[in-house]
Amino acid sequence: MKLFRVALVAVRAIRMAAQSPSPASIRGAVFKWGTSEPISQAIVELRNPADARGVPVISTATLANGEYVFPQVPPGRYRIIATRKSFVPGEYGRQRISGSGVIVTLTAGQTLANARIEMTPGATVSGRVSYANGDPMPVAQIG
Repeated sequence: MKLFRVALVAVRAIRMAAQSPSPASIRGAVFKWGTSEPISQAIVELRNPADARGVPVISTATLANGEYVFPQVPPGRYRIIATRKSFVPGEYGRQRISGSGVIVTLTAGQTLANARIEMTPGATVSGRVSYANGDPMPVAQIG
């Protein structure tokens, strides 16, 4: 009887292992557009392309050298998006600054390596606003 229980538990464990697909993984780095200058502390997210809300499925932060890793990714389709204050969001596979990235399809056990994302620094405006006579304008709306 005890041997039967052990065998039953072993069969169930084998079935469960066969049913759950092994996870995929993603490794990459985030850089300033057109350079090899890494961007640290960028938030990198995996998003479901079918979800119009853009809610991240998984997220992580880049290291000082711009690298990020997702070691346990369920197989599926994803967009890889990077964000950081003072930068325009970046996306894996983007060829132009104003272009779109690509959807990544991961299978069980697959590793996507060298997933490079480039981000463009955001614009800033500084200066003084004045009337035509040179007096400073205390309240000015620029838009």
